Amino acid sequence: MGGYDNHAAIPMRYSFPRLVITILLTLLALQSETPSAQAAKLKMSTDPKKTCSSIRISGEIIAGDYNRFADALKKTAAVAPVRRVYLNNIGGQLLAALAMTDLIR
Repeated sequence: MGGYDNHAAIPMRYSFPRLVITILLTLLALQSETPSAQAAKLKMSTDPKKTCSSIRISGEIIAGDYNRFADALKKTAAVAPVRRVYLNNIGGQLLAALAMTDLIR
């Protein structure tokens, strides 16, 4: 009926392998332009009477943050019991964040 083909509307300038390579190279170029992740910032504080302390975590969580958090937790707890952990981040590596929550428990 009229010779209309639904698939003819898609331009076939590129073969499938060439299209895949083009997409992968584009994604690689976009990724190289994004800044690399920086470690989360940890801030420890203790009240003047040394009855309690807190740790603030801000920024994206990366793999090395677990060890930094464990060290900060030990140092802060040696001065006063840690009563609060504040988290203000945009995400990051899930496994590192889950390991940190195990320490909090």
